[in-house]
Amino acid sequence: MKPVHILVTRPDPVATEWAQWLRTQGYQPHLASVLRLVPLDTLAEIQAIKQVVLDFDRYHKAIFVSRHAVYAAMNWLTDYWPQLPLGVSYFAVGETTAKTLAQYDIEVTALGDAKSPMNSEHLLTDESLQQVEDERVVIFRGTTGRDLMRDILTERGAEVDYCALYRRELPPEAPAALTAFMQQVRADQQPSVVTVHSGESLMNLATAARRAGLLSELQSLPLVVPALRVAMIASDLGFSHVHSARNAADAAMLETIERCLAEA
Repeated sequence: MKPVHILVTRPDPVATEWAQWLRTQGYQPHLASVLRLVPLDTLAEIQAIKQVVLDFDRYHKAIFVSRHAVYAAMNWLTDYWPQLPLGVSYFAVGETTAKTLAQYDIEVTALGDAKSPMNSEHLLTDESLQQVEDERVVIFRGTTGRDLMRDILTERGAEVDYCALYRRELPPEAPAALTAFMQQVRADQQPSVVTVHSGESLMNLATAARRAGLLSELQSLPLVVPALRVAMIASDLGFSHVHSARNAADAAMLETIERCLAEA
C-alpha cells in the first residue's frame, strides 16, 4: 500500500466504487460521504414527476445530469413507457452518465472524449443544442443545482422543464467520519489528499468540518476538485492547496491526485 490517505466524500454507491478503485491503485481511501441522495416522496413531488413522465413523448430532448438521475428517471420511465417514445434525443452530462444511459440501450449525445471538461458548459456547445427554438426540453436532476443549462436553452428559444427526482442532504454522520479520518492522518503522519466531486459536496464538506472543529486543519490539506469552477469555490472557502482535474472521471481525478503528491 502506498502511504497516502485519500478522503472520499462522494455519496453512495459511487463512494464505495471510487474507494475500491483507489484501493486497487495502492492508496488508502477513507469514506466520509458529505452528500446523501434521498428520493422525493411527498404527494406534490410525486405528482410533478408523474406529469413529466406521462408527457415524455411531447419532449424533443431529454438531458440527464448524473448517473443517479438516470437510474431515478428510468425507474419511472420504464414503468410508464415499456418502449420509450420515438423522436426524443438524449443528452448526458459526463461520460459516466452517458455510459449509464447506454445500459438501457439509449444512444446519447455525450461530452466527447475523456479529456473534455464533461460539464454543462461543454454540453451546451454541442451542435444539437444550438438550434432549439420552439422545442421542449426536460432536464432530469435533483431539487437543487445550477440553472445554467435551463437559462441558456431558454435564451435559445426552447421551453425547458425540470424533473426533480431526489434531494441532496448532508448526512448527520459526516462530522464523525471526518474526525476519524483526521485522527488517522495525525496518527500515521503520512501524506493525505481530500477529494470532492462537485461544488455542493465541497460546501457540505466545509459545513461538516466546521461542526467537527476541523475546518482549519482540513483546509491545509491538498484538495482535488473536478473543475476550475469548484476550485474557485474552494479558494473562497479558505482551502489553500487546491488542484483542479480536467473533469470528474476516475482517471482524471487520480491523475490530479498523483500530480499534487508529486508537487508536495
